[in-house]
Amino acid sequence: MLERVRDSIERLGPRERRLLSWLGVVALVCGLGYVAILIHDGLAELEGQNESTRLLLVGLADKRDQLVADKSKQGEVVAMIGDEPTPLGTYVEKIAGENGVQIRAQAEKPTVSKGKFHEYSDEVSFYDITLEQLAKLLRGLETTNPTVVTQKVDIRRSIMQKEKLDRVTVTLATYARAKTKAEPKAGEAAAPAAPAAEVKP
Repeated sequence: MLERVRDSIERLGPRERRLLSWLGVVALVCGLGYVAILIHDGLAELEGQNESTRLLLVGLADKRDQLVADKSKQGEVVAMIGDEPTPLGTYVEKIAGENGVQIRAQAEKPTVSKGKFHEYSDEVSFYDITLEQLAKLLRGLETTNPTVVTQKVDIRRSIMQKEKLDRVTVTLATYARAKTKAEPKAGEAAAPAAPAAEVKP
């Protein structure tokens, strides 16, 4: 097959040979250009992947710093929890009074044991308050004492007055360390058991 191609080329005139040479040069240039485009696209894609990886690593570093800060803050809050809980009744009344909000109902919920701590929670209801009053109230409840947290907020809007809320019920919680049972000191005998009742026949 190569001999046929060579014979065909030898039968061509000088003009046809020049045209064939130029055609070969053009084909070679086009091939090299196509390869260059492929390499450029590959490098651009690789650079994009590297940029995404860098952004991901930066995001992870920022997230790690935030997690460390949150963990440190959580440890500080846990260290602030004492043997007695914050009295939620007076706590809420004080902050509500500072923001001009009147408490309509307040009820204590059952105490819940959570590991080394006891959780004490209250459900407090407010009527006819504005969004601005609610925002200030929640900010005060959350920031005044770090051991008090807002667990739930239930809002019912007013149909007649759009700028007011018919009723807002806020569930607050605080914590105290669970008291362990006192163990007898060394050398002290345990309290004697009560004598068994004598059974008569």
